[in-house]
Amino acid sequence: MEQTTPDTNEYSIYIPYVLKKITKTQIHTVFKSLNLGHINDIVMTPENEKGWSVVIHFQFWNTNTKAKELRNKLDAGEEVKIIYDEPHFWMISKLSYAIKRPKRANAISTPPIENFPFVNFESLLVIDNK
Repeated sequence: MEQTTPDTNEYSIYIPYVLKKITKTQIHTVFKSLNLGHINDIVMTPENEKGWSVVIHFQFWNTNTKAKELRNKLDAGEEVKIIYDEPHFWMISKLSYAIKRPKRANAISTPPIENFPFVNFESLLVIDNK
């Protein structure tokens, strides 16, 4: 069986352009299926009215053969094509700058916004205790 012991160093990759219709959940599903490591966060930044740029932060990177080969290419400065829905693909690269995140002992990880329930504030009942 192939080794999947994680490399505990955090690692981030960059996708310069993703169509606006693509969600964090879709990106997460694609990268989870590649078994590269544990995704800590996905940051989507609007590029224009039709698309996003995306940074995927991994808490750790797996050490299986496919993950090692991909990381070696990214570390060498190569761009790699990830096919997410034939023939559609994303070109990924290693994030070229470090994003410093504050680490607190009591930090709480929040799930993606798609996982939160919808609350219709107009239908809430307000009770006045006067």
